[in-house]
Amino acid sequence: MQAAVDAYHELATGNAVADYSFHVIVTDPSEEQMHVELPKLVADGITSVKIYSTYPALQLSDSQIMDCLFAARKYGVTVSASLYSFRVRQCRDLNVCPVLLALLTIRHSGLRR
Repeated sequence: MQAAVDAYHELATGNAVADYSFHVIVTDPSEEQMHVELPKLVADGITSVKIYSTYPALQLSDSQIMDCLFAARKYGVTVSASLYSFRVRQCRDLNVCPVLLALLTIRHSGLRR
């Protein structure tokens, strides 16, 4: 994440004509990214991230999404999510609440933190 932020800072420096902020996309919610890089980004003023389960190149698995959400809660980061995926369509087709399905997934996977 830090490399992407650095690249965009370089593009913006000397070219921005208005205030701007970054909305970092999480594509690899590894331990390093979530518990080393994310706190550093927060310290530098970045307080939101975006996650996807829709586009193959950016798609996070259910467990990766949960890892990201738990880290975001720990470090006070707002998460914007584009989660219209197979799972959501499945919930719609079965007339099941996606939040209930997520809670059941957490309970049965041992992801409580």
